[in-house]
Amino acid sequence: MSSASIPVSHLDLITRAGVATLSTLSADRSIQSSLVWFDYCNDVFTINVVDSSAKAKNLERHPRATLLIMDTGNVDRYLSVRCEVKQFQKDGAIAHLDKLTQRNTDHGCWYGGAVQENPQEAAHRVIVGLKPVRVYCAE
Repeated sequence: MSSASIPVSHLDLITRAGVATLSTLSADRSIQSSLVWFDYCNDVFTINVVDSSAKAKNLERHPRATLLIMDTGNVDRYLSVRCEVKQFQKDGAIAHLDKLTQRNTDHGCWYGGAVQENPQEAAHRVIVGLKPVRVYCAE
């Protein structure tokens, strides 16, 4: 199935805790993939990155990405979501990261909870909004 919306049959993959593989295009045109926590609200995926990271730089240079979200209980069932970057937002980035931390770990916050305080890194956190353009799913 292919469209720009998440099919009802696969909504559980985006509403429960988990990770996605984010693939971006590097400066040398190679694919860079990394695991990210995500949130999904109002038809937009949000991830949280440090603005100097490879994935952030790649998304600024080439504002497209793919999220691969797999059912860990059935590797034949997944979503592959091609996205366009819709926003880079600093406001609320730490609160967003803490929300993702609470959803995916036993910690109440990222800095000072899951990891040591790091004010320099925290100051460079951004929320990246990814709008689905094409959604492929497999059963």
